[in-house]
Amino acid sequence: NSSPTSFSVKIDQSDIKDYRKSDLMCAAKSSNAKANDPIELRFKHKLSKIEVILNADATSGVTVAQLANATVKIKNVLPTIALTSVSDGIIDLGSPSGTAGDITIGKNGTTPDATNGYAGIIVPQNIDASTSTKDFINVTLAGGGSYTYKITNTTLRFEPEKKYKYTLTLTSGSLTVTSEITQWGNGKDETGNAFLD
Repeated sequence: NSSPTSFSVKIDQSDIKDYRKSDLMCAAKSSNAKANDPIELRFKHKLSKIEVILNADATSGVTVAQLANATVKIKNVLPTIALTSVSDGIIDLGSPSGTAGDITIGKNGTTPDATNGYAGIIVPQNIDASTSTKDFINVTLAGGGSYTYKITNTTLRFEPEKKYKYTLTLTSGSLTVTSEITQWGNGKDETGNAFLD
């Protein structure tokens, strides 16, 4: 079997199954003594996770109830990443590619805020708005109303194994945004066991 040369995230990750299919992980090969002995695997997330937490500014007339069943999209992102090397559980990433578009993210239980937390996965890349304005996060409320977080005069850099959290507070006519970058997995490898046949 030849190694894959690229990996693409799902365009619609609103379902937890498609979110998981977008999570490229690898575990380094480790030695084993014999069959039936457990082998500890240390997994790393190779892509970038984006979390969007929605808040309502009730003083402006937006209620928490209005946030239910919103549609959240990450905009202007490339969906595919080159895999320059895949061997012994190590994956090296190349350049992103494809046509920039929208990734629909879901309220899929992978954020601390299960009520108003949305999460999705994108391939590591730069979104360059240094000479223009670009839409980045769009929120469409089920009952009507759309909010878009735009970036201007900057380049957003999304790196492997990092989690980017954006908290959006919606008002009756605008939104405010705070952001935070952390290691995906709290700086620790994900662990699990495997057995040889």
